Amino acid sequence: MTTWHRLKSDSNPLPEADRHPGWPNRARTFGTRQDQRHQAGFTLLELMISSALSLIIGLVLWQLLGMILNIAQESGNLMALNQESRNLFQLLSEGGIASDDTRIPGYWGRSVDPASDNALRVTDYRLHLGLEAGPNLASGEWHPLDIPCQSAGNPLTACTAALETIRVTGYVAGLTTDNSRTVNNKTTEIQFNLVVPGALPILATTVPRWSYQTGFWTTLSLGVDP
Repeated sequence: MTTWHRLKSDSNPLPEADRHPGWPNRARTFGTRQDQRHQAGFTLLELMISSALSLIIGLVLWQLLGMILNIAQESGNLMALNQESRNLFQLLSEGGIASDDTRIPGYWGRSVDPASDNALRVTDYRLHLGLEAGPNLASGEWHPLDIPCQSAGNPLTACTAALETIRVTGYVAGLTTDNSRTVNNKTTEIQFNLVVPGALPILATTVPRWSYQTGFWTTLSLGVDP
C-alpha cells in the first residue's frame, strides 16, 4: 500500500527515457520518421505536373515573344517607308546638289516636267532626278539584293513569272506621273510605290504585302514660268 501511494502521489514523474534508460525512445523515433516523411522532396507525380506546367508557360511566352518581334519588325518597316517617302517628296519638290556641286532643281525650280525629257526615272529601285548623261540625284540606297520572284507580281509588281530574279538596290518599286488633270499645264500628279528590301520575302512565305510595301500620291507644281 505504501509503495502504491508513493507512485500515485509522485507529482514529477520521470520521462520515459529516464525511467527506462536502456530502451529506445519509441515516441521520439516515430515523430522523427514522420517529420522526415513530411520534409521529403517532390514526388514523381508532382515533378511531372510541374514540368508540364513549365512547358506550357514556356510555349506561351515563346509565342508572345515571336508576336512582339513581328510587331517591332513591321513597325520598323513602316517607319523606314515613311522616312523614305519624306526624302522623295523633298527630292521631287526641291531637288538638291549633286556630288560635283551641280544644282539640280526639282519641280518647284523647273518650267517643264522633268519626266518629259527622262530627267525623272527609276533604275534598280532608285529614283534619279537629272539627265542620264549628266549629274543627277538619287534616292536612298540599299545593299544590292537579288529577289527571286514567286509568281507574277509576287513579291514585287515587276515580277512577270516565277524563278525570275530582280536586282533591288533601293526603296522605289515604281513611279508614275499623270498630266491629264493638270492645272494651267503647271501641275503633275505623281504616284510612287516603296518597298523595304530587307523585308521582302525570299522564300515562299505568307508575308503580308502591306508589311514591306506601300504607295504614296502627291501633286507638284512647276515653280518657274516657261
